Amino acid sequence: MLSGRVTLWDAKFRSNPVRIRPSTTFAPGSKPLSNAINEAIREIRNNTTLPPNIRNKAIQNLQLRIYNSRTVGMGAAKNSVLR
Repeated sequence: MLSGRVTLWDAKFRSNPVRIRPSTTFAPGSKPLSNAINEAIREIRNNTTLPPNIRNKAIQNLQLRIYNSRTVGMGAAKNSVLR
């Protein structure tokens, strides 16, 4: 059975070879996180290629703040952060 677990992504470009930290977008209770979750819910609701049961489960997970996050290092960044 599919879990309906959603992964939220944020890319960070660095021109210098440095390690990146988890995106502040994913800070609990933050406005950027609320915006990202609301945008994901809108996109999932509009995605009719997903079966309704998976869409509903994904939306439910997001409303409960159950998700994975990925902060992807771009450019010269030395790493990415998976949570």
